[in-house]
Amino acid sequence: MNYRSQVFQRIGEIGQEVWKTLRVDSCYLSYEWLEIVEDQWKPNVYYVAVMKEQGQIFAVAPCYRIDDPGTFDTYNVRDLIADGSVLDEIGTYLSAQLEQEHAERVRFIHEHIGPQLFPNLLCTAMQGYASGPLFHQDLDDQSSHEVAQTLVDAVVSLGQALACPVTAFLYVEKSNPVTRILERGDFLHLAMEAGACLQLSKGDFNKYLLSLSSRRRLAIRREIKRFQKSDSTVAIKNLTELPTQRLASLLQNVQAKHQNADSDVKTFEEYIEKLKQIPLSNRVFVAYSGNQIAGFALFYQYRKAFFARVVGFDYCLLKDDFCYFNLLFYEPISSALQQGLYRIDYGLGALEGKLGRGCSVVPLYGYFYVQDPTHRETLRASVETVSLIRQQINAFWQEKFSREILTEYDVPNV
Repeated sequence: MNYRSQVFQRIGEIGQEVWKTLRVDSCYLSYEWLEIVEDQWKPNVYYVAVMKEQGQIFAVAPCYRIDDPGTFDTYNVRDLIADGSVLDEIGTYLSAQLEQEHAERVRFIHEHIGPQLFPNLLCTAMQGYASGPLFHQDLDDQSSHEVAQTLVDAVVSLGQALACPVTAFLYVEKSNPVTRILERGDFLHLAMEAGACLQLSKGDFNKYLLSLSSRRRLAIRREIKRFQKSDSTVAIKNLTELPTQRLASLLQNVQAKHQNADSDVKTFEEYIEKLKQIPLSNRVFVAYSGNQIAGFALFYQYRKAFFARVVGFDYCLLKDDFCYFNLLFYEPISSALQQGLYRIDYGLGALEGKLGRGCSVVPLYGYFYVQDPTHRETLRASVETVSLIRQQINAFWQEKFSREILTEYDVPNV
């Protein structure tokens, strides 16, 4: 079957009705989310579509041209390829010699190769933490393969036309049809920071607890009881109901705790205002201390799933009451079960806390097409080292908690 590609610069040119025919499992690849993000990134937004001659669309890849080397590291090709953060854990997995070699390679890439990697073209969902090209719901395996090949060729061609030294597909799950093409092509393969997802079965919160080990159940019940004994009360709100300045301040507190904070709270106020513009259903689990908001956790709801987005806390108001775990896990899990939702996507990183509450690791991958072969082997060596470490870290956490988490809900009450 003959397919052709076409590039659009506005999602509206494709249309919401066409988007409904695509397999979209993440709110960050929804029409509503991408339309808002588009306004923030234009004119460097592209939608690469694959279609028949008659015009029916079978796949779409949202793409963004990144010009700024200072782009946040989640979408910074240089920082992803030459990831120095893994050095914090590298000693557990590599010899001292390999650790030194990787550190030197990271410095070399940042100082000498990094500027040559910009601008670049990213196939991803900006401001989302999982993405990948979208395919028509009715494609069979053979057709998916043909469409995926056409799509990859078109994205690479677009990167060349835009004079991008690197074209990348980021945060792709192995189940996406495009991976069969990318893994056989001339791409560098990177194991990226993994996500975490909680699969839910029908039942109430007590049934969810039965999926965990007795030790884990006791710990969770203790954390819930401690929180209930505090002076905090919980309410579920819509984001638009809540004061931007207060949420921004609490978000800044969390970022400061993890040494990621911008000194200007207005940056966080602008971010909260942008989130309020997203026309997706949301739930904000809010803890009040008296009349004051002491903490919040924002979730978007999309196609029978919750997507954790952001949290904020006032550490001066909170004691050792496990507010964080109650707002991020126990309250949303209870709410999701009551609504009959089937999963909660908890995003990237912090695997220990997420897996300890029943989540599974979601491996994510990046694929980088480097135009200039001059430094390709240096980049490949860095990508392979980072991938080795990430895969071992993911396997360690998954194995650790798989021993604690039971696979069936129908188990004896302990």
